[in-house]
Amino acid sequence: MNVAYNRTLKQSQSVQRELAAFESARTTDDVQEERILEGLRRLQRHIEEYDTVTKRELNPEKQKTGFARVQKFRDDYFGMKQTFDRAKHQAHTRAMHHNERDQLLQQTDAQSESTTINMADFSQREADFADYADQQLDTFIAQGRSALNNLVEQRGILKGTQRRILDAANTLGLSRSVIQYIERRSTQDKFIFFAGVIVCIFLMWAIIHYLG
Repeated sequence: MNVAYNRTLKQSQSVQRELAAFESARTTDDVQEERILEGLRRLQRHIEEYDTVTKRELNPEKQKTGFARVQKFRDDYFGMKQTFDRAKHQAHTRAMHHNERDQLLQQTDAQSESTTINMADFSQREADFADYADQQLDTFIAQGRSALNNLVEQRGILKGTQRRILDAANTLGLSRSVIQYIERRSTQDKFIFFAGVIVCIFLMWAIIHYLG
């Protein structure tokens, strides 16, 4: 009976050591889990063998002691099995959370990279729009200058035309009323010219002030 007891005790201690190492590792290890399961199965067989040997014991005192030890081994066995199941569940839960965290970090990195690309694309579009706006502004200013130059040139042409008309009128001896009419038209043309110049200058100022 002592041989069966020592064999069972040795197996129980072996399983306890394996279980303590598994709990301290806090990670999943299929090989270690299978080793603990095999150790628990072997311990259960040794307990049953020890129980059988105890039942055959003829000495009542030794038999009583043997039954107490069998019960103690069984209690230890169920306790170790529960501890193993709990530790295995915790290890698998930690592994699952670790994997989920890694996936979340990977998704975050991918989103961060996508955001960086989007911001760079937005900055490029903004720079392109600024260049386009500058080009349009230069075009507007150039058109305004051209219009102003045209007005100045037309004013010179009108003054020359007026002078030639007045000379021709004097040469032909036209009436004073005709000459006054020509002078009034010349005055009106001056007003139109200066109004055009003012409008052109105002538009150029507005373009530079609000769009520049």
